[in-house]
Amino acid sequence: MDSRVEQLHFPPMPSDTLPLWVGALGPAAVWGLQLTTIYALAPWACVHSRLWVLHLLELMFLVTAVLCGLACIRYYRREEGGKEEHDRTLFLASMGILTSAMFSALIIAQGIATLMLDPCLS
Repeated sequence: MDSRVEQLHFPPMPSDTLPLWVGALGPAAVWGLQLTTIYALAPWACVHSRLWVLHLLELMFLVTAVLCGLACIRYYRREEGGKEEHDRTLFLASMGILTSAMFSALIIAQGIATLMLDPCLS
């Protein structure tokens, strides 16, 4: 039974992986925040004729999602730690880069819709 418990033990992640976790989980959070913020501010922007605020926010959210992916690239190229730690860090960094690319594309697609379709039409 003891050998089975040892097989289930995962090696610890390196201590400085907070930016890696932010890079992996951040793009999804940024997209969710972008979706709700643009949706909530659209009526205000229409009433006050300030659609540029929506476009500026789209750009800010896009830059934030891309920066999350760039934070993961640093960990992707890193060669420190043991083999198991390196593999886990490499997997999480790869996932962060992939999610950053996917959610950035989603933010761009929603930004194109905001540019091409008038959000003030009811």
